[in-house]
Amino acid sequence: MTPDWNAEEYAAHFSFVPDYGRDVIRLIEGEKLRVLDLGCGNGTLTKALADCGHTVTGLDSSDSQLALARKLHPDIKFVDGDATDFTFDGQFDAVFSNAVLHWIDEDRQPDMMS
Repeated sequence: MTPDWNAEEYAAHFSFVPDYGRDVIRLIEGEKLRVLDLGCGNGTLTKALADCGHTVTGLDSSDSQLALARKLHPDIKFVDGDATDFTFDGQFDAVFSNAVLHWIDEDRQPDMMS
């Protein structure tokens, strides 16, 4: 199920969700990495990663979330893409994801038992 996000409503009612990811960011503090924020949503944690000195790119499939992310954080690169099928020129040192993996339809998840 890929939800049709309303970015403004999400920011108003689910602003607690990025708080869960802040502790994970601390695991890579001190290093200056190229980080992909997979399922970046409105860019709240993408901005927190950038504030730690990382070079970040946010990827999300929601047009409304990306529009809000670009509006709030115009200095950060945000791209439209599918968390299960994307490519980039170049490499990342780390992939950060706070709340995207559980939204991926089961039939699109890799078969970990094979």
